Amino acid sequence: MGCAGDLLSVVDHTLRKFLAGHWFESSFWIMLAVAAYVYSYEFDRGVEMYKFGAAGWPRVIIILTFVAAVGQLIHQLLTRDESVVISGVKVHTTTVAPPVLAASSYVRLGMILGLPIVYSAFLEHTGFYFTTPIFLVVYLFVTGERRPVWLIGVPALIFVLVSVIFTRLLYIGLPIGYWPGFYDVGNWFVVLLRS
Repeated sequence: MGCAGDLLSVVDHTLRKFLAGHWFESSFWIMLAVAAYVYSYEFDRGVEMYKFGAAGWPRVIIILTFVAAVGQLIHQLLTRDESVVISGVKVHTTTVAPPVLAASSYVRLGMILGLPIVYSAFLEHTGFYFTTPIFLVVYLFVTGERRPVWLIGVPALIFVLVSVIFTRLLYIGLPIGYWPGFYDVGNWFVVLLRS
């Protein structure tokens, strides 16, 4: 019983040092992934040339989101340091009051969690080829990236790779949008990639 009690004590101590924001963010992504997976049965139907059906690729992305959220939770639990550096001096956290988060950090967290939802809401209307580059740049900026080379280079690389893989190699149609103007841009991009 002593060994089990020690283990429970270590687990309890580890969970207590985890910030409320970490719990909220991890549980949000885990619940979103579970809800999306359940919802994927609503539009799952057979596709003649694709054995995994219409929900195949969305389920892969949903499962990857779930795994990433659980992995992030585990990583934060294992790497959380019990000391902080104040004015260059390392101080044990038990001697310091927990940090008070500013309202701006809650706004930033809300934007980080809300941007993917806004992106998915507009994706069908404005199309992948218009919405994705903007989303990637804004998301990187909100998460703290300020270097112009990374703000432009990383989204451009991701956008080009995904576009070429799906549109040219797999010949799977990505949403091109149906709002006037967006449809034309998306359609032009598909024709450009497939020619």
